[in-house]
Order: sequence, then C-alpha cells, then structure tokens
Amino acid sequence: MPATSMRSPHPQLLQVHDTPMECETILRSVMKKASGPQKPRRHIRFNETVTVRAIIHIDDMPDEEIEAIWFHKQDFQEMKAAFIPTVRMISRGEYMGDNEHHCARGLEYRHKA
Repeated sequence: MPATSMRSPHPQLLQVHDTPMECETILRSVMKKASGPQKPRRHIRFNETVTVRAIIHIDDMPDEEIEAIWFHKQDFQEMKAAFIPTVRMISRGEYMGDNEHHCARGLEYRHKA
C-alpha cells in the first residue's frame, strides 16, 4: 500500500524525505504543534519586609483553646462526605476542573484510575 493512502494526523511524516535534517525539521514542527502554546515561565520574588509571628506551642495552650481550634472526628467525617461527589466525578471522567463546588486537589489517590 502506498504511504500516501494511509490515514495519519501527520501525513508529512509518511512521505519519503531525502535527508535526515529534513526529517528532523518536520518532526520538530509536529512535536511543537502537538505540545501546544508555550506557557510563560513562572517566577517568584521575595518581599524585602519580613514579618515574623510567634506561634504558641500546643503544650503551652489551654485545653479550651485546643478544643476550639483542632479538628475533631466529626469534622473529618464531614470533610470526607463533602469530597465524595468530586471523587465520583473524577472516577467517571466527568470532572471538568476546579470551581466553587469541586476541587480535586489532594484527591488524586482517592479514585480508581
């Protein structure tokens, strides 16, 4: 069967090329198109003003304060119940990205691939 009769998303790769350089140029062009537009490079910078806050150690906290700020078993049960619909969406392939109702961050290990 002639190469031109094959279906391919990149028909130029099926043509016969004379030089390795020509093949490499076409391959780079195809790979660049496949990878999509390049994202701008991220960068970070640090503020010249540094703020330091003292944090009280748990051993130095009164029991009432620990009770007020620490998660309880019921809190974890409510969190788990809240993320179950998102995990189900991910597992069914229906998840379309984060929004005000669903966030997949940290749930990667909770769904079947």
